[in-house]
Amino acid sequence: MHQIVLNLVENALFEIKNNDMPEEEKFLSIETGINVEGQAIVKIANSGRKIDPDIATKLFDPFFTTKEPETGNKYVDRGKCGP
Repeated sequence: MHQIVLNLVENALFEIKNNDMPEEEKFLSIETGINVEGQAIVKIANSGRKIDPDIATKLFDPFFTTKEPETGNKYVDRGKCGP
């Protein structure tokens, strides 16, 4: 779970930094909670670009990225999941 949240936050920050909107309109919001079944809920929202519907189905494919080499997560860029 830690790595998933970390990747989502890193991606959100990348999108926020790389858009042309005014600084005062940029945001990153993280909400956590537990539903009635006792499951963890994590909601992450940001002011970056929205996900293109054409790639949304690929988001959970292992090592899928839209970033150029060496611009994303260092472990995913190298094709590994650890240091």
